[in-house]
Amino acid sequence: GVAATGAVDDTAAMQAAINHVQNNGGGILHLPPGFIFVSSPLLITKSLIIAGAGIGLGSGVGNSGGTVIRCTTTAHDVFSIATAESVILRDLAIDSPFFTKSPGTAGIRICGSGGSGNINRRSRIENCRISNMRDAVVMDTASDLVISQCHIQDYTNVGIYSKQTGGIDSGHNTIVGCVIWDLNVGTSQACIRYDKGGDIRIIANKLLGSSFGFI
Repeated sequence: GVAATGAVDDTAAMQAAINHVQNNGGGILHLPPGFIFVSSPLLITKSLIIAGAGIGLGSGVGNSGGTVIRCTTTAHDVFSIATAESVILRDLAIDSPFFTKSPGTAGIRICGSGGSGNINRRSRIENCRISNMRDAVVMDTASDLVISQCHIQDYTNVGIYSKQTGGIDSGHNTIVGCVIWDLNVGTSQACIRYDKGGDIRIIANKLLGSSFGFI
């Protein structure tokens, strides 16, 4: 039931599709190319893979026929992942070009099934474009998470934020081959902020435009 036309709110259809896959043993949810408008968080509570058609816009220069998840409100995360199990997001874009997102919101928020400070294990974010968010990716808490080949742009606070609310500092996470930059907003704090989360590997990324590359 996901229209992906940019003409209707696809939140309910997207959530129904996610629920169907994760409540029937997991699998791959393939999203069509186009613009998928959402107005509240997409909740993921079990293992699954969400695969789009690419990170290009639906029209214009550089079009790859991609899948764009476009948030239409200032509040709320776009994807809220709360499970100890592996979740994979790949080959899609997340943006909110017409709204300034509120403090405390993220494009993708990752934690365990008990909420912030509980560990999510072995999730991956691959070849995604995340732009116009407050924080693009927040991991609170993640272990063995890999963020690879992503394009993260024009966040107003932090590109990738690793933290742990309470509990023991733990985790083994990797950020590799990403472009993380704030060129059009110009007010952001850091490309990558690390408060807690165990050891972290940051390999072959391009960091531009924020007040700090790494805090």
